[in-house]
Amino acid sequence: MNLKSIIKGTALSVIFAVAILFIVAVLVYFNLLSEKSASIVVFGGTMIGTFIGSLGVAKASENKILINSLTVAFLFSLVIIITSLIINHGFELHTRTITLIGSTFAASFLGALFGK
Repeated sequence: MNLKSIIKGTALSVIFAVAILFIVAVLVYFNLLSEKSASIVVFGGTMIGTFIGSLGVAKASENKILINSLTVAFLFSLVIIITSLIINHGFELHTRTITLIGSTFAASFLGALFGK
């Protein structure tokens, strides 16, 4: 496992997702985007961020590309869970959460696929 590239890929995914979340929050605040549309855009931005992070890891890895890319998805999912625990003082597993985490792994798989 290439730990340095995995950490970089996870950081890139988190930074991209936070940037998208901030932009969408500003757009919703100024009524330029509905809240219903905002959740879809944030979901898509999260998937794109995970894809980009996994793609970077796949390009940096010489072997075990899929394992390294899926590790990015796992770490990103941990960041989502920990953030939810801190903000909401608890974590509830809903279908939306399961969909987000599953889609994160799917985006990571695609990043590994396109990376090599």
